[in-house]
Amino acid sequence: SGEFGTRHWQQLNPQMSWGVEQSEVSVDGTVRTNFVSSFQWCVMAQSVPLHRLVFDPSSVRIEVSAMYMARTDCPSVFRMEAILLDSTRQREIRRRSTAALVAPADFWERASIVFEPTG
Repeated sequence: SGEFGTRHWQQLNPQMSWGVEQSEVSVDGTVRTNFVSSFQWCVMAQSVPLHRLVFDPSSVRIEVSAMYMARTDCPSVFRMEAILLDSTRQREIRRRSTAALVAPADFWERASIVFEPTG
């Protein structure tokens, strides 16, 4: 939601920047802080150490989701990718991504990726 700024996020494209701003359209009735990007393709990443919570991430259902919205003054596209890595962060277990999604203006939409248990 941007409540904590970009803390715990890594910007992957240093030529384009992300920021945080107050939104007139609340995400959930209370949260009004959100990330904003430049007019170019911006990429951010967040790592969640699942190995601290579960021994084998492929054995549990994992859902990754995000809310996205465009502004009326700028069309926008959103894409999300989720990668499950082993506890050493060296081996990729699974990877999924959404298509490029056209973001609606002044209306929050939800994107979600679900990893079902494999065994």
